[in-house]
Amino acid sequence: MTTHPRSPAAGLQGARCRGCSVAVYPADAACPRCGGPAESAVLSGAGTLWTWTVQRYAPKSPPYQPPPGGFEPFAVGYVELADG
Repeated sequence: MTTHPRSPAAGLQGARCRGCSVAVYPADAACPRCGGPAESAVLSGAGTLWTWTVQRYAPKSPPYQPPPGGFEPFAVGYVELADG
């Protein structure tokens, strides 16, 4: 079985704070809760989807620069990961 690198089965490349242990995705060098250093961590990808929306309109320019293929709508969600 082959999994896509962003699929829940493959896990998510996130980060975990060394101090307060909060997990974040996408990975960041600093913790959003305490500001301490965060280390790279593979997160399970399982959790609870609390809300979502679809961004159907391109941001105003400037500063937005449309990509070569043009703007494509995308989904954004708030997920509470099982990893914390």
